[in-house]
Amino acid sequence: MNTFVFKIITPREVLYQGNCESAVINASDGLYGIMAGHLPMTAVTVPGEVKIKENGNTKSFELGNGVFHFENNEATLIIK
Repeated sequence: MNTFVFKIITPREVLYQGNCESAVINASDGLYGIMAGHLPMTAVTVPGEVKIKENGNTKSFELGNGVFHFENNEATLIIK
């Protein structure tokens, strides 16, 4: 399965960094499912759960407001 690089950054630390198969983020206009090869996008995120599928396992994070950006098979979620 194709993967993409995903980083979750908070003011204190890099909370997650890895190659994942898919991710679901909670944006201000709804849920977004992201997979490798997704079109470039930027979204404002709202508090909620972020789910990341990595090596067949799902990791979940409860996060606050932030900004999500995806381009060139790299995703970055910056949390305030």
